[in-house]
Amino acid sequence: MKSLIVILLAITQIAVETNALAISPGRTMLQYEQGQSLEGSFSLHADRDTTLQLSVEGPLEPYLGFKESEVTLKKDEWHEIHYAIKLPDALPTEKLESLIVAKDATNQGSEEGTFVSVQIAVATKIDIQFRKP
Repeated sequence: MKSLIVILLAITQIAVETNALAISPGRTMLQYEQGQSLEGSFSLHADRDTTLQLSVEGPLEPYLGFKESEVTLKKDEWHEIHYAIKLPDALPTEKLESLIVAKDATNQGSEEGTFVSVQIAVATKIDIQFRKP
């Protein structure tokens, strides 16, 4: 019983740092007509000062661009990110889905010694529906 109390006390003394990151909206649906360029935006929020790296995962990666690929957020600040999508004239599909991912870029491997680390990331989904002529 004494050892259980000692273990519980030891666990409560371990320093734990938590970080929160939010993205809004979680999903955007866009309608595309041939030759049209698309624009959109999303907002990011963090509970501490942080730097985020933006990337695209999926088939829209070569066509979706940001004005900035790295964003610095101040504590409790919402920051709006704008993007543009320029698709080629011929795409052999009726729908495209991709993720815009924002990853925490602060303190990556800056500490020495053995430690457990988790990289925080949030994503918003982009769905593009193609209008038939």
